[in-house]
Amino acid sequence: MRKYFRTPEDPVLDSSIMSAVKFPGMHPGRREGKMLVGPDRVFGEYRLGNINASRMQLVVISYNPGGSTVLHVHEDQVQAYYIVSGEASVTVGSSEVLLEPGGVALISPGIPHGFRNVGTDILTLLDLHS
Repeated sequence: MRKYFRTPEDPVLDSSIMSAVKFPGMHPGRREGKMLVGPDRVFGEYRLGNINASRMQLVVISYNPGGSTVLHVHEDQVQAYYIVSGEASVTVGSSEVLLEPGGVALISPGIPHGFRNVGTDILTLLDLHS
């Protein structure tokens, strides 16, 4: 039986291990990542995710000060970043913007994007892919 609700008390495995294996060098300074919702077919081997949709995942990730992602492209995915805490310099295409808590960046397929923690505190964001 699938689980349809998740509470803060429920165990969630660290998805940073999966990220380091599938995308080596892409996330320097990453503190942790938690796959809250993701496709079983991709993340089942890591016991992450709990839905049968193949095109959606929701990850909460934290980066130490100075941590970043390498500028990269997803040819077939729409992505959004939602800043929970901290400050991020986010690049989408040729634009770079400082986002603070409550800020959102929307990334269309095929557009180069990435971010870095420019604050002195831990950056936490929600990363939604579809």
